[in-house]
Amino acid sequence: MHFILKTLVLEPTPKKLSTYLTKFQPAFKGQNAFVDRVVNGIVDFHHSYQEFPKAQSILDSLKSDGHNELYEFLEELLADESISAYADESEFISALELERKDWLHKQAQSAIRSAWSQLKNPTEASTANILKTADALQTKLQRLKTACLGNEESISSLLFGSEDVAGGHALPQIYGRIKEKNGTSEAVYFDLGIEKFAEARFKDGDLVVFGGFTSHGKSILLRHFAYRQIYHYGRNVAFFSAEMSHDACRAYFAIMHANNKAEYPSTPYIEFEKWRTGQLTAEEEDFLFNVADWDLRNQAKYGTLYIDQPNKSKFRLSDLATKLTELEQIMPVHCVVVDYLTLLHPLESDRGRPERLDFNDLIKDFKNLLLAHRDVKGAAAPMLGVTAHQISRSGLDACLKADRRYEISAFSEYSEIERSADHLFTVLMTPDLKELKQMRLQHLKNRDGAVVSHPIDVGIDFARGMQLLDMQERSHLEIQQIIQNIRI
Repeated sequence: MHFILKTLVLEPTPKKLSTYLTKFQPAFKGQNAFVDRVVNGIVDFHHSYQEFPKAQSILDSLKSDGHNELYEFLEELLADESISAYADESEFISALELERKDWLHKQAQSAIRSAWSQLKNPTEASTANILKTADALQTKLQRLKTACLGNEESISSLLFGSEDVAGGHALPQIYGRIKEKNGTSEAVYFDLGIEKFAEARFKDGDLVVFGGFTSHGKSILLRHFAYRQIYHYGRNVAFFSAEMSHDACRAYFAIMHANNKAEYPSTPYIEFEKWRTGQLTAEEEDFLFNVADWDLRNQAKYGTLYIDQPNKSKFRLSDLATKLTELEQIMPVHCVVVDYLTLLHPLESDRGRPERLDFNDLIKDFKNLLLAHRDVKGAAAPMLGVTAHQISRSGLDACLKADRRYEISAFSEYSEIERSADHLFTVLMTPDLKELKQMRLQHLKNRDGAVVSHPIDVGIDFARGMQLLDMQERSHLEIQQIIQNIRI
């Protein structure tokens, strides 16, 4: 793969670089650490200055920074006449295709040989070792399969003549799926479960964003959304918690389900404070552990929940994508919830402090990940994506001064949130609203329809797992109390 580096150093163009990064780098990354380091440097330079560094400048920089081994490697590579530097873009891309094909073939052979060497002596292979080897082989082959499918860029239709579209994407077929699944657990469009937001319908491939100030209820909404997907629609959810521990999330979902009185009308409520302080009664423990939690994990009518607390300081979108690829071997992933997206590290390299543009790219790439997702058979399977977004103090102040109404400008810090999101919601939970056990929701953007123009107040059962309640109409006394407590 040395021709890749030589081309990007001596004959770079924006198309060559972008094609390599988007289509081929995932396959080659990690194969040669020196190549990765120099390519990352070229990417960073082009990102900062919108031009490419000169070959001699790269060499001089490596030498002056004391990277002698890398300097010698690059100097020898550039002088080696047997290694091509492709001036023509199409020839470079063709060479990349051949290189990737050869690499994938070798990787597949290596994975199979490794598994065979571990299993060739049946007398020494325990059941645990067999399972471990099988899991490792399955994961490696799935990653290779994903890399093989990387050149399938789009699903397309040419709207001309009879429009004979294969693969179930003709208009009557699309509408047929909507009619067939409408109102069932396999619905094409999904809702928030709040009556006054009934017209806000979500579909796979959409990005739904809940924005709010610190401790104003964003995580509550994310858990509510995830639970509704699992319980009401029977869909599988991958929940990535970058802000809360795995065990805390695990408990919240179990308690939320235990306190679902549509499902368990005659059972004891599980108070979160009693859980937190270890004071559940024997009856409550039995119901929570052996009924509610068991049902949540085993009932076929419910979807499956995967909870992931990243265990590395720089958890990247590529790490999340790899987790999803591995998870697809166990179950199809229908919905991805990230609490929250901009807590992920936006840089694939460790070049320094991330900038605002890097986070905007992260948001855009997450949206693309939702749309481009494929199942284990390689078929297009877009996912519904949900995340939270931190609104600044100035955004909150503007909301309070505007009769407690947010504007889309509250998302201006990372403008890609507003552009990439299909639905934008905001949540407000000031101390006086918290006293009333309420949060105020607004719907600011709906790519496919109208927004709900007025703020909607939703009840929260803080004592029982912070579960959202049905819509509440405020009493005259409550309205008076809010007015008295307002501090602007």
